[in-house]
Amino acid sequence: MMQMSLRTRLFTGIAICVGSLCVLGVLVVLAIRDIANSGRLSLDEARDFNDFPLYWLGESYGGFALNEIRSYGDIGDLKLDPSVTFTYGDETCPENGSNCWTPIWIHVEPYCVGRPEQTLSWLHHLVSLPEYSNWAISEVQVRGVKAYRFGHSRTYLWTESSAIIVDANTADLDSVQVAQRSP
Repeated sequence: MMQMSLRTRLFTGIAICVGSLCVLGVLVVLAIRDIANSGRLSLDEARDFNDFPLYWLGESYGGFALNEIRSYGDIGDLKLDPSVTFTYGDETCPENGSNCWTPIWIHVEPYCVGRPEQTLSWLHHLVSLPEYSNWAISEVQVRGVKAYRFGHSRTYLWTESSAIIVDANTADLDSVQVAQRSP
């Protein structure tokens, strides 16, 4: 039997370690890609969605294209409330590192998850915090239904079976105006 030199054994060991790290790296990249793509819905899938009624603005609104439809719910052992979010326009992230935002997004969940009394209680809690002290909660009408505007960009409204949040972060569009147009 042939003896491997110490140098050969060392290089073989290093090669095996590097190969294992490469395989592990590929598996991590694939897992991250799957997580990032999980929950994405096509327009046809959103149209066929029947867990609860969805509301959105079509394929574009106010010059902003529908960029993403994402469904949230159970992810493995993590149990999340079911919801669907429609994102319009490109995401903008300020240079100062504060939160990123999109011009328009609509978040829809079952009524039982986001009932008006729960939502209003949470909003009243938020305005009691220093960072939201200049935000106001005001009652507005959207298509003849009572809704609530929170701050300058967000409107909360409810149907018989869905809770809807409309957020408009543009100078040209108001969240109540956007909510009025939602089919």
